[in-house]
Amino acid sequence: MERFLYLEIANLLATCYEWGERDVCAILSENKVVGLSNGALAGGVTLGMSKSRAMSQLDHLEFYPRDPKKEARIASTVAEALEGVSPYFRYIDVTSSYLPYRAVMRYFKEPGALIHSIRETLSQLEISEGRRIADGDIFIGIADGLIAAKAASFRNLIIQRDASQKFLESLPVTVLGDDDVIDMLIRLGISTVGDFVHMDLADVSARFGARGLELFEMAHGQRTYPPRFSPPPGGGKVSFVADSPLVGYEQVVFSQIPKLADEVAKLRDVGLMATSVEISISTTRSNSRRSWSLFSGFDERSIAERIIWQLQGMEEHVEGSSAWEGINGWQVEFLDVVGKIGIQMDLFGSLKAPPELTVRAANRAETILGVNSVCVPYVKGARLPIDTVGFSRWQEYWQESSSRPRGHLGKSSFYRVSVDQRADDPPWPGSIPDPPPARVFRDSQFVKVTSLTGEVVRVNSRGGVLLPPSRVEFSWGTRRVEDFLGPWLVHQRWWNGDSEQRFARLLVLLDDGTAHILLTHNGLWYLEASYD
Repeated sequence: MERFLYLEIANLLATCYEWGERDVCAILSENKVVGLSNGALAGGVTLGMSKSRAMSQLDHLEFYPRDPKKEARIASTVAEALEGVSPYFRYIDVTSSYLPYRAVMRYFKEPGALIHSIRETLSQLEISEGRRIADGDIFIGIADGLIAAKAASFRNLIIQRDASQKFLESLPVTVLGDDDVIDMLIRLGISTVGDFVHMDLADVSARFGARGLELFEMAHGQRTYPPRFSPPPGGGKVSFVADSPLVGYEQVVFSQIPKLADEVAKLRDVGLMATSVEISISTTRSNSRRSWSLFSGFDERSIAERIIWQLQGMEEHVEGSSAWEGINGWQVEFLDVVGKIGIQMDLFGSLKAPPELTVRAANRAETILGVNSVCVPYVKGARLPIDTVGFSRWQEYWQESSSRPRGHLGKSSFYRVSVDQRADDPPWPGSIPDPPPARVFRDSQFVKVTSLTGEVVRVNSRGGVLLPPSRVEFSWGTRRVEDFLGPWLVHQRWWNGDSEQRFARLLVLLDDGTAHILLTHNGLWYLEASYD
């Protein structure tokens, strides 16, 4: 497995603001703390804390928003410094980057020499007037595989060759990712990678499907992350050359989105998506080349955004109002591509991407409410009806919908997409089959199901009823049962005796024309969902 160096510069975003030693301030993003002043650090606030927890720690804490332009300047400053160590760094975001160790192993024969060079370079770097990166904010890890390298960086460790698997098994299962399957593993009591790798492969496949098998291979070190393939023949580069230097570059960059979209479509047509791109920019005063990574996959808009970020960083370095004369051109080269594994569903449950007015309205709402404040609901797989609704951030949804494959819609700019993505989810034993109910209840409501004789209907261990249901008593009244299906027995969490559950579901059609799913557990009946 390939070795990586992972670099994380903690609290780098705090250099965007000129805070004093006694200022108690924090930078907030997605309701989490991403930057802190020295006063806030001394008060016990830590990076990653939620806003409410940070305020409970320091009630006089002041919050500041992220500043994209200043962040672009800082990222450019750090990237230029790291280029002196190696030009092969790939940037995930402002604070995180990684380096394939094979790219520098001939020059830095010992990992310690490479780490010392990075620390020395960053410690001597002046981010802004009088502000430097503290050595304690620099976290570096080296290991086989990027996941292990990132985990090693939390403790500033160098994991020896062939020892990464043992190290990985001692870590929380969250190092493998952050999705529904990981959440489910934690709820099942599988808290470490070691617990996960000792599960039976057949159980993983049956319970968690394709995503579970992918995580299982990652946990065993059998799947490289990120996996890489070569770009398809004839593709891989997009270039733009200006007739004369351009100052208003944002409009020009976004006008080139169709060219980027064509290259993204070439990859998509063969089932691939780009996870790393190299952006080279030529201006009247300087040149810049930087590699960017996005493991969820680049589309044309996310590439354009990184061109803008890189240009903003270059522009911030130019002194004087007349010094910036514009850009001569840029080139995007696709470095790493992986197999594309699905897309998100539409906002409206229709077969086309969001209309332009909806896009404008959502972007406007996010401008007013803050970044990542607008979410899009989608259907996902789950055992319980209430858990089948998930939420995706609007920007992620919008970027993904803009890269969907074109359907047979003539000249329309909209794209076809499947409404329900549950077919690609793991199997969900005991889940309710389609069509989904119109209403589900977060808190199941108590009901009484009785037979013609007035006795409470009971389900035996073999899934049969001794007396058929005749009436259902709700909190709002009693209804007569016209017909029913079931019951169906459900056996959940059979592998964990402490949380194992057995219950049964019954579908009833009532005299008012409505249908309901009733659930019985320990002799009691509940209203779980309703069909209109």
